[in-house]
Amino acid sequence: MDGLVLGWRSLLLLVLSAHLLIAGLLLVQRRFERSAHRYLAALMAVIALYFVPQIIGFAGFYDRWPQLSFTPFALDLFVGPLIWAYAWSLTRSDRPWPGLWLWTPGVLELVYGLVMMVQSLETKAWWVSAVHHPYIVPVETVGGLALLIGGVAGAYRLYQRYTVWLGTHSSAASEFDPRWLRVFLIACAGLLGLALIRELALVFTPDLTYFQLYPFHVLVGLVFYALALAALILHREAFPKPSLGTAPTASASQQQDASENTDAERDTGKDWGTAAAALRLRIETEGWHLEPRLSAPDLARRLGTNETYLSRTINQGAGMNFNRFINTLRVERVQADLVHSDADILALALDNGFNSKATFNRVFRDITGETPAACRARLRSAA
Repeated sequence: MDGLVLGWRSLLLLVLSAHLLIAGLLLVQRRFERSAHRYLAALMAVIALYFVPQIIGFAGFYDRWPQLSFTPFALDLFVGPLIWAYAWSLTRSDRPWPGLWLWTPGVLELVYGLVMMVQSLETKAWWVSAVHHPYIVPVETVGGLALLIGGVAGAYRLYQRYTVWLGTHSSAASEFDPRWLRVFLIACAGLLGLALIRELALVFTPDLTYFQLYPFHVLVGLVFYALALAALILHREAFPKPSLGTAPTASASQQQDASENTDAERDTGKDWGTAAAALRLRIETEGWHLEPRLSAPDLARRLGTNETYLSRTINQGAGMNFNRFINTLRVERVQADLVHSDADILALALDNGFNSKATFNRVFRDITGETPAACRARLRSAA
């Protein structure tokens, strides 16, 4: 068509947008973390749509069809809430996301674009100079940055709390260490940094053109393209998380014991070291530490106590959290087997409560300071 040129700038952003949309479609088809994947797919779609004005602008669409102006492709005000909602869905299932009201600015942005899109060109021209640029654009810019900062900060706080919860409640914390969430947060922090750089550049150089801002758009596209690939490759299983209605109900006698333990917990003279030693002996005798998915709530239920008392016994009596306490028992048992057994090291790890070679090697080195193979060689040479 006359006047339309799909140059390399449009093509590059078009390829990035298409890949983001394809990644989003693949994510929503996954059978685990479905709610989280819907949020992430929505984020990918919002970023892909963000590039549409640049794609069609460089190709000459706005010159050919000026009525396309104000078409609400760029929905920046949804980005921050989607980041926070995604992190919440990954790490929490005990309550709904509390930020539903944060969708309101994005919805208003969408409605505003739809209303202005159907106005006449004369009305649009007057509105842009009289209202849009002087008032609407600054509000959208400040609001978008505030929501983005809030979304990244909220997601980071969730990540911090989640790592604490995981170490306190799950013996599989090393296996389920939320490395993927860290990658996601790094990418979002990168987006925030790029957005701040862009706005600072516009403050000091307000006459920057689409061509001069093009590298910014490409960098945003590359960041989220890498994030989409990482999501498909690295995030392979659901995150363990607290869940309402799944905890076993304690019997009356167990509830009474829990109440007594709570009272004992307030006793500042209690010998927590002795309590931790007794707990360790009980766990080893029952072989509970050999269960890969052993959790603090499950262990507390078996002991007829509560999580608070269990956690304090481990924290104050053994000087570590639940995850490290259980994994230390597993590693010590593996060390004993390394001396007396010729079995493959991975087989010993699986027999002693570990779920994968990578997790075992990481935990073993963290606790002992050496690899399993080096430990076997050292122990056998000393025997």
